[in-house]
Amino acid sequence: MKKLLIIGLLITSITSYTQKKEVNIQIQPLTKNIHMLIGQGGNIGVFKNENIKVYHVHNAHTDGDVLIYFANGNVLHMGDTFFNGRYPYIDLKSGGSIKGYIKASEKALLLANDDTKIIPGHGKLASKKDLETFLTMLKEITAIIQKEIDTGKSENDIINNALLTANYDEKGYGNGYINPKQMRKTIYQSLIRSK
Repeated sequence: MKKLLIIGLLITSITSYTQKKEVNIQIQPLTKNIHMLIGQGGNIGVFKNENIKVYHVHNAHTDGDVLIYFANGNVLHMGDTFFNGRYPYIDLKSGGSIKGYIKASEKALLLANDDTKIIPGHGKLASKKDLETFLTMLKEITAIIQKEIDTGKSENDIINNALLTANYDEKGYGNGYINPKQMRKTIYQSLIRSK
């Protein structure tokens, strides 16, 4: 567990770089078995005997998010593209979108297996099952809100209709940084913008 915590702390600094328009993270092999992760701020961390893969995910939390997968350790760091057990913050002003967020979770699930340790941006250390549950929540609420849009409901109608997210509100998803009204508003605005 200490090893995962240390990796999480090192990678947290990487995700702060991804909130800029231009993401520049490189993996520099120092020797055959030792790699250095380099970001816009310089040397981020050195990892021995680790195969590190960095995947850009488009328009999820922002327009500059990455997933970082430590293949040998089977650890996936998702940063703010995953809020475990909570509604996520989707920064629409910085290029984030609900559709991009869903695609980021789908991409992460392609990398993960039942033994993968997933480090979310917020919430407890997670498993593949936790991420699957999160993705189901995103898809269900998005489909519900899209249906409301298609029937002509206004933004205020959707924001104020607690029934749209009630199933997940009861499970505590709205008890974090983003409350249920904010979640409904964000998804509504994201869907309207993508038309």
